[in-house]
Amino acid sequence: KKAGVIWLLERPAYGLNDSPRNWYNSLKEFLLSLGCSVSKSDKGLFYKRSKGKLIGILLLHVDDFLVCGNSEFRDSVLKKITQKYEVSKYTTGSFKYIGVNISQCKD
Repeated sequence: KKAGVIWLLERPAYGLNDSPRNWYNSLKEFLLSLGCSVSKSDKGLFYKRSKGKLIGILLLHVDDFLVCGNSEFRDSVLKKITQKYEVSKYTTGSFKYIGVNISQCKD
């Protein structure tokens, strides 16, 4: 450490300033191409309908997903997400999501 020294950074120290926006836009574009829609009340909430019925929901918080849906949603959306993006952990049953306890039911 040197007192009175100012460092000129040639690039951001912790990634690019617009990385979160680029990630969201990339994912949004991909989900829209798969037939998903974005909620008007929450831009991190995506859903898909088939034949007029809701088949699945995907909630995005930073880089974490919370998903629920039937087998059609799993095949038409979730499998394609895992093919395009690296998914590090897939949890079912009981778990925590952004600090909230979640318990999966069979109903």
